[in-house]
Amino acid sequence: MEKNPPAGRAGKTTKYFKYAIGEIALVVIGILIALSINNWNENRKENSYLNLVYQQLQKDLKADTLNVSQRIELYTSKNKRLTDIIDRNIPVSFYDTINESNFANCDKCRSDIASADPFQNLDKGYQLLKAMNTDHNNKVDSLSFKIDGFYKTYNEIFPDLNKMLLDLINQEIDDYQQYDWFVEWSLFERRTYNKSFMTYIFESDEYRTKSARHLIYSKYYLNQLIDYNTSATEILVLLDEKLKA
Repeated sequence: MEKNPPAGRAGKTTKYFKYAIGEIALVVIGILIALSINNWNENRKENSYLNLVYQQLQKDLKADTLNVSQRIELYTSKNKRLTDIIDRNIPVSFYDTINESNFANCDKCRSDIASADPFQNLDKGYQLLKAMNTDHNNKVDSLSFKIDGFYKTYNEIFPDLNKMLLDLINQEIDDYQQYDWFVEWSLFERRTYNKSFMTYIFESDEYRTKSARHLIYSKYYLNQLIDYNTSATEILVLLDEKLKA
């Protein structure tokens, strides 16, 4: 019985193993290359989709900054009128000149404590970004992280502020029902001049006190609008740089 294979057979076996190992190595290398190509394609697709999401965010924030800028002007004017009521800065000679012909165009004659211009930001792009981050195991870049923090903050702030203001306004409207001028005042599309209403908003201590309370909330709302506008503008700059890169 042969204890050792012939030299020829051993050589063939060695060549076979070398060949087999070489084939396995080629297969492994092929698989790694295929995976690399696949990963590259996936990353390219993800980056392409992320850019589309960023473009939607850019569109949302441009609309928001325009919208919020208009409200900043509205609340700045409103707070000035409330301050004039509180400080008694409006002379009697002014509202004595108001009558049925010019009442509709009198900004100071409106009841600012019973009106509001709520702001609600657009978040279509943010919802797309959240879905994308969830689908890809929360792999986010620094810009996405900053955007996420921005929306998480203001998506909580403004719904609460809007509810607070609307509750305050509804309370004022309920209080107005005790006055004879309420029915005429409630006809928003065709309000008419009412001397008793004018006397109430320009001379009564009650309205002056209500104005002081409302101004506290209105100033805070204005500050939040300004902060939102500043933060949104900063993110717009970053988005613009990212999309141009």
